Amino acid sequence: MFMQDGESSYTFLQGGGAMGALMRSTDWSQTTLGPVDTWPQSLRTAVGICLTSRFPMLVWWGKDLIKIYNDAYSQILAAKHPAALGAKGRDVWPEIWDIIGPMLERVMAGDGATWSEKQLLLLNRNGFPEECYFTFSYSPIINKGGKVAGVFTAVTETTDEIINERHLRTLKELATTNVETLSEEMVYKLALNVLKENNFDFPFALIYRIDNNGQKARLIPFDDDLMDNFAEVLDLSDKDVRSSCISEAILNRKTVNICNTTELLGKTPKGAWAESPENIKVVPIIVPGKDMANAVLVVGLNPHSNERHQGFAEVVTSQISHNLILAKSHEKRRIDAEERIKILRSLFGQAPVALCILRGPQHVVEIANEHVLKIWGKESDDVMNRPIFEGLPEAREQGLEELLNGVYNTGERHVANELPVNLQREGKLEKTYLNFVYEPFREWDGKVAGIIAVATDVTQQVIARKKIEEVVAERTKDLLQSNSNLERSNKELEQFAYVASHDLQEPLRKITAFGDILKNRYKEALPTEGQDMIDRMQSAASRMSSLIDDLLSFSRVSTKPLQKEQIDLNRIVMEVKGDLYTAIKERSAKINVTGLQTIYGDPLQFRQLFQNLLGNALKFQKEGITPEIDITGSAVAGKESGIEIQEDDLDKQFLQITLSDNGIGFEQQYAQKIFQIFQRLHGRMEYSGSGVGLSIVQKVVENHNGYITAEGKPGEGATFRMLFPLDGMTTEEA
Repeated sequence: MFMQDGESSYTFLQGGGAMGALMRSTDWSQTTLGPVDTWPQSLRTAVGICLTSRFPMLVWWGKDLIKIYNDAYSQILAAKHPAALGAKGRDVWPEIWDIIGPMLERVMAGDGATWSEKQLLLLNRNGFPEECYFTFSYSPIINKGGKVAGVFTAVTETTDEIINERHLRTLKELATTNVETLSEEMVYKLALNVLKENNFDFPFALIYRIDNNGQKARLIPFDDDLMDNFAEVLDLSDKDVRSSCISEAILNRKTVNICNTTELLGKTPKGAWAESPENIKVVPIIVPGKDMANAVLVVGLNPHSNERHQGFAEVVTSQISHNLILAKSHEKRRIDAEERIKILRSLFGQAPVALCILRGPQHVVEIANEHVLKIWGKESDDVMNRPIFEGLPEAREQGLEELLNGVYNTGERHVANELPVNLQREGKLEKTYLNFVYEPFREWDGKVAGIIAVATDVTQQVIARKKIEEVVAERTKDLLQSNSNLERSNKELEQFAYVASHDLQEPLRKITAFGDILKNRYKEALPTEGQDMIDRMQSAASRMSSLIDDLLSFSRVSTKPLQKEQIDLNRIVMEVKGDLYTAIKERSAKINVTGLQTIYGDPLQFRQLFQNLLGNALKFQKEGITPEIDITGSAVAGKESGIEIQEDDLDKQFLQITLSDNGIGFEQQYAQKIFQIFQRLHGRMEYSGSGVGLSIVQKVVENHNGYITAEGKPGEGATFRMLFPLDGMTTEEA
């Protein structure tokens, strides 16, 4: 049976976003499932639940395990979508069928549901076997005859969580190693020892130290398994691939990539994987003030890593460089544990997750950021500098004290997922579910001094999943109500930006003020290098202050209720042009405005929108070219706008605002990335800014229930198109 979108008379196929539309347009009579008329009620119920959920879900049906899934799950499929719809499970996932196939067969055989947590699966969904992790369950779907007819799956991809946790562990081990009294070679050896423990990201790693004259590179002795592939001493004037790549990395002070390494170098160590890496990075280890790199880090790259994680080698090298500076600098040798705690305090305060440090055998709370205080339901004064179980006495008898004592006494980390904990909040006990890691915090001599705790409150997700599983087991429709729990978005990052902005401004002002005092009172006593350090400190404080202001603007746009009124967009643009008068005059910019109307909205937010868009159009320009910026407005129907919008909005009327320029443009692949907070496509030395402006623009559009897209071509400019619904937003022509 073939149904045009919107013509289906089957309630369970209504809605469901893009997948719902695809389901309705599919001729199911040509599949093994047969016409929709013949589908059993159990299949219809499961499909209805799946389609209307925003949680990734799918249904496997019949002996062929035919796949039906929702919009959220299509993101997991990537390039396998939409061909996977209605296909056999084995044909969709042949690369992992040896793992998931037996699980599905056991469920179909009546052995009950399965549960897999953070399961490693090498998915070929983007043209290569990619390292992926998932937490999922397989639950039987019972037909009216009491037999298992299919399998219902709820799945969460945890790839970034696992890989980021692995990266954090490696960086923490590098950062907490006491290197102040070590030789340069020992710094390198300690770094190699840390990297050897992370053989997922780096199947092998080695370091070549460069002679002072830059003519030879000498291998730091560490792993004899690599001696067959890499010589102990390399003459950097040779044309050998090893020598030439190291020489290029040293002279240009930038990373060099080597591809097809098996063909060039033979089989290298595989690390945690079944095959040797085909790509190697040669990354210079640079100490500021030197014309040439001290050494190079040579690492084999994870053969199953996607491009999002390819830059980790450079991050590691930066930490090694920092350790090298500490080892070489007499001043840095005097850095004590208190200074490190200050650094951690700053980092923890900016982190978007709950973090705290518990010091000593009594687990005294030394650092706790706003996110962990929110989980605890406490004010800072209630817990800071006190044993944790004095501030949280209700948690003592729930097994947490034993866990903390175990980590402190053994030095072994502990990971817990969805652990139920009853916490006192607003005068009553509340049951929460937490994912957390207890990581031992060590002093320079390796002795455990405390515990770093990283936690995430997953209460809402656990409650929602439990309700989902209960509904599937009972084959009822109560799941639709519980799914609403999954629609609640996490606003913690926005709250963090607002609170951190206020708390961090005061120390920044003190840094600047004390820097002025040092320069004014002690200028003659300070060497040139000291004055330069003060200038750098004040410059960094100024940048941080600007970033905090931008964060505060973003937080206000995100959290402040809209103050709507009739606003003349032409007047708003004119005021913004006045604010940008100097930049416009310096560049002789031409700004053309046509078709803008009076609209019902928040005038401050629309002013921020045009301020950021026009500011970017003026800033990101080519040298010697007069900026030309066009702003146009017109009323259009949603389906005629050319912008991808929700199905329910296709017939609505919108005000379309378009802003285009002739600036430097951008690659279209970054059209989504540019709206992410702190994301920059250019270095700070090329163009100033914090990477927050376009995030504010997108938030303003979202606050007014609108849509925004970006199009660009390098060297030809950028175009931003925005839609604002006219329902409830009166214009002069509406």
